[in-house]
Amino acid sequence: MAVLLTVIVLTTLMMLFSDWIGFRLLIGAAYLLFVAVAMLVANRRDFYFTGAALVLSLLVLVVKPEPWPIVAKAILLAAYFSTFLLALNMLRDAARTSAAVRRCGNYVIAQPPGRRYAALTAAAHLFAIILNYGVVNLLGTMVKRSNTLASAGGDMRRYKIREQRMMLAVMRGQCTMVGWSPLSILIALTLALIPGLTWGALAPAGATFSLLFLALGWVMDRAQWRTPQGVSVQMPVARHGFAESVLPMLAVLLGIMVLVVGASKALNLTTVDSIMLMMPVFAMLWIGVQFRHLGPRLMPAMVSRRVARWPMGEFASSRSETLILSNAAYIGSVLAALVPEDAIENLIVRFDLPWLGLAIALAFIIAAVGQLGVNSLVMLTLIGSSLHHMPADGLPSVLLATALLGGSALSIASSPYGTPVVLVGGLTGETPEKIGRVWNGPFTVAAFGVLCLYLAALDWWRP
Repeated sequence: MAVLLTVIVLTTLMMLFSDWIGFRLLIGAAYLLFVAVAMLVANRRDFYFTGAALVLSLLVLVVKPEPWPIVAKAILLAAYFSTFLLALNMLRDAARTSAAVRRCGNYVIAQPPGRRYAALTAAAHLFAIILNYGVVNLLGTMVKRSNTLASAGGDMRRYKIREQRMMLAVMRGQCTMVGWSPLSILIALTLALIPGLTWGALAPAGATFSLLFLALGWVMDRAQWRTPQGVSVQMPVARHGFAESVLPMLAVLLGIMVLVVGASKALNLTTVDSIMLMMPVFAMLWIGVQFRHLGPRLMPAMVSRRVARWPMGEFASSRSETLILSNAAYIGSVLAALVPEDAIENLIVRFDLPWLGLAIALAFIIAAVGQLGVNSLVMLTLIGSSLHHMPADGLPSVLLATALLGGSALSIASSPYGTPVVLVGGLTGETPEKIGRVWNGPFTVAAFGVLCLYLAALDWWRP
C-alpha cells in the first residue's frame, strides 16, 4: 500500500509539468490497486463510501454513451486529492519534531481559554489564505505537541476539552476563509460562473459573513466551556516569552508562503498545485534545520532517513483518510457528469422562489449534501452553471454568491468527508463523524441561522 501511494504521489507531481499519457495510465492503475488493497482492511465507513463510488460508476457505464473519459477523469481527480493530502502529511511529520512548534504551542496553551481560542482561529483564518488546508495540519500538530496530559495537570477530561476547543478554533478559522479570499478556488469559480459579479463587489459581503462566523465560534466556545464561578483553573506556565515563542513560528509560516507564491509565479502553477509541490520541499528543508547541529556531513543523511520513512509512516498511517478524501473527489466528479446542466435551472424556474428564498435554499442544499460526501466544489459548479445562463440584469449576484459560499463554508466545517474534518480526525484519533457532527454540529446549525439573517439583511439592503 505504501508503495502504491508513493507511486501516486510522485506521478501526480510529475503530471504538473507533463501531460504524458503514460503518467495517466500509471496513476490510474496505482490508484485502483490502492483502493483494492485498502478495502482488505477497510472499516464500515470506507465500504459505504467506496460502494457509492462503484454504484455511480456503474450508472455512468449504463447511461452515458462515452463513459470511460468520465471515469478516467474522476480517477485522476481522486489521485490528485490523495497526493494533496499526503503532501500535507509530509509537512505534519516535519512539524512534529520542531522546537518552534513546541514553543509556540506551549505559549498559546498558557493563555486564558478565550484569548487562546481567538488567537488560534484568527491565525488559522489568515494563514489559510495561502496554506489552505495545510494550516489545519500545521497548527493542529502544534496543538497536539503542546497539549499534553502533563500540561493539563494529569486531568484527562481537561486535556480532551482543550484538544477539542483548540482543534475547532483552527478548523473554523480555516473554513471561513472561503468567504472572501481572492486565492480561494471557490471564490474563483463563483466569480467565473455568476454573471456580472466582481471580487470587489463580493469581498465586503463575504468578509462580513466570515467575521460573523468567527465571532459566533468564539461566543459559542465561551458559552459552552464557561468555568463555573468559584472554580479555579490551573493554567500552564509559558516557558518562553512572546518573541521567542511566536516569531519562529511566524518565520515558518512566512517561509511556506514565500515558497508557495514563488513557485506558483515561477512555474506558472495554480496555488493548490504549488502547495502540493512545495510542501514536501519545505518539509525536507525544515527537517534539515532541525538537524543543523549535526553539521553538513551528517545532516543530509538524517534528512534522507526521515524522508525514507514517509511511505511506511505518513502514507500508510493515512490510508483511511486518503480513501475517504479520494472517494469524495471521485463521487463528486462522476455526479457532476451525471446531472444534466439544466437540471438546477429547471428546478429554480419550477419552484419560482423569491431571491431570498432561493439564496437560503441554495445554502442549505450545499451544506446538506456535503454530509453525503458531495464536495462543495461540485455543487458550486452545478448551481453556478445554471446561474451562468441567466441574464445579469436583475440578478442579485452578490446575494446568491454569498449564499453559495456560506453554504460551502458550513459544508467544509461539518462534513465528515471534508478535508479539514478528515485532517483533524487523523490528528486526534476521533472519527470524522464525531468531529463534524458532534463537535461542530451545534456551531453549524447556529451559523446557518446567522447566515439566513445575514442574507435577509443583504436582500433588504440591495437596490
